[in-house]
Amino acid sequence: MTELARVPGVSAQVERGEIPEVVELGNVLKALFTKLELSQRQFAKRIGLDPSAVSRYFSGKKLPPKHFVKQLVEVVEDEHGAPVTVEVKETLHATWLVALKECDPAEHRLEVLRADLARSRRETERANRTVEALHRMLEEKEAQLQENADGLARLQLDWSAERTGVAAELEALRADLRDAQRHREAAEERSRELKERVLRLEEELAGRTAVGPLPLYALKGQLLAMWEDGDFSAAARDLTEAAWARPPEEVLDLADWLVAEGHEAQLAPFVMDVGRLRPDEEVVRIALDVFARKEWPLSVRHRLSDWFEAGLTPRMGDYGALARFVRGLGKGAGSRELSDRLVGATLRHATEPSAVVLLITQVPGTGRLPFTARALGRTRRRETRFVLEVAAGLFEAGLVQIADDVLTEALRYVSYRNGSVEAALRSLDGHVRVEVFTCVAQAGQGLRSRFAKLLYEGPDPALLDELVDRWTPEALDEVGLHYGTSAGLGRYLAARRR
Repeated sequence: MTELARVPGVSAQVERGEIPEVVELGNVLKALFTKLELSQRQFAKRIGLDPSAVSRYFSGKKLPPKHFVKQLVEVVEDEHGAPVTVEVKETLHATWLVALKECDPAEHRLEVLRADLARSRRETERANRTVEALHRMLEEKEAQLQENADGLARLQLDWSAERTGVAAELEALRADLRDAQRHREAAEERSRELKERVLRLEEELAGRTAVGPLPLYALKGQLLAMWEDGDFSAAARDLTEAAWARPPEEVLDLADWLVAEGHEAQLAPFVMDVGRLRPDEEVVRIALDVFARKEWPLSVRHRLSDWFEAGLTPRMGDYGALARFVRGLGKGAGSRELSDRLVGATLRHATEPSAVVLLITQVPGTGRLPFTARALGRTRRRETRFVLEVAAGLFEAGLVQIADDVLTEALRYVSYRNGSVEAALRSLDGHVRVEVFTCVAQAGQGLRSRFAKLLYEGPDPALLDELVDRWTPEALDEVGLHYGTSAGLGRYLAARRR
């Protein structure tokens, strides 16, 4: 509810611990916290807050929201199995109100009004109970009066005195009832007035605080001052808070400003936090706008892509989530680049060929991305069998072109003479090797030539025979002409053609 330092001067004073009321509140909170056998980091994790925020609350550098005070009391009660005393709760609330008044008088007025409204409602309820009790008493006295009237013959001597007494009591009760009803009406009217004032003030504050705790220009000035003073940890905390709490347009403005100021070291964690902390739909919007920044230096844009990828990759382990995210990118500027990077990052983390095939078949458009082949080929240079199994799985799934691309890219990094392809092929199941050879047979002349040369240079000619057995005569001619009849592979293919 309570956000600090809506006036830039107050924010700086709080961060430096110059507001005694906030410092006093921090001391009171810390005194209660010492009753727990927990560290501040453990406590922050239990209530779902950043440890740096909890530290600033206890050190008096930031005014905690009312909810934080309530959480602290609840954790203490839960740990000790007994309620915190009313005196301690009242001291906490009173100290918090004094600090709030210094930091934000408008919020303080709103809190006081809310308290008045709560008291007024309690008075209204007490008045209602009084009215109901008086109604019951009135009914009882009326019943008593009726009983006395029924026994008039029997109590003739005492009737006059009794009737006079009951009538007097009845009139007194009616007067009390009238007073209680007037009090109830006054309390209800007071409650209506207070509620209207609370609603008006809440609406006013909601409009005023929608832009965040600090205007963006003030945050930039505060960051520059922190960097000049060497307080990089505090600046990093403010940037992390901005990465998840600021509106998307302000996040983009901050990124532009960090680039213009040359603060690339601070830009990297800021962009990673955006990818790590914000909801998917906001990350899509911000990421696409960032990748559309053609005016930024190319080196910055490339590094920015790496940072976004680093922030998003931990969230992409679920292929279904990745598929939804890629679909959300659409076809706008920068969407292909971001989609490529996310898919590539996920491919690099996959440990099973079947998982790679599943990813490529599930994520929209992945099979048409040359980046996919490059990501597989370049990060699996020494795992030839892995790439061959992926290509076989893609070919079997009907993704012939992407299987061709994966093999072509992977073979760029395989030595002609190290025997890795032969060893990998021999280790494959027979069915998988057949799929690989069939894929090569249906591929272009470049891939066929490359594969044939690798096997021709290897120690096992039977593998080359098994590969060429699946070629058409036209394919034999194409590759044979490529190497020429004077070369050993050319003569071999010409002999097979005859």
